[in-house]
Order: sequence, then C-alpha cells, then structure tokens
Amino acid sequence: MFYCARAFFIWCFSSDSGVVNIYDMASCLRSQQPQPLKAVPNLTTACTGLKFNSTDELLAIASNMQEKAVKLVKE
Repeated sequence: MFYCARAFFIWCFSSDSGVVNIYDMASCLRSQQPQPLKAVPNLTTACTGLKFNSTDELLAIASNMQEKAVKLVKE
C-alpha cells in the first residue's frame, strides 16, 4: 500500500494482476470494502514499484519484470 504525500488518496496495487487501484482516503476510513475511484491497468506484468513526483501530480508505475515497463498517471 502506498500513500500520496498530501494524503488525499491512498494508492493500492495488486502485485499479481498489475492493476493499480486509486481510493479516496475518507471512503477507506468509513468502509472495510471501499470502491476504488479509478482502476489503472498497468502493463502485462505485475507492478513492482510506485513513485510520486515532488508535487504529487504524477504517479509512475513500474515493473522490473519487463524492459522499459513504465506507466505515468496524472492526478
């Protein structure tokens, strides 16, 4: 589980499927099974890393299981 530095979103991912789910923090605190705001399909391989840029506007999703496997998601 990864957290945005500004704490507006919680970003979770399933390492087996390679899908990154984006959740609203308030709904995660209210429900044990919150619905994601957005599901971002990654690549054809599992996610092995997530990193926000310094302004939290971009999220880089990467996999070390395939060469050049990176996806950028804008907030």
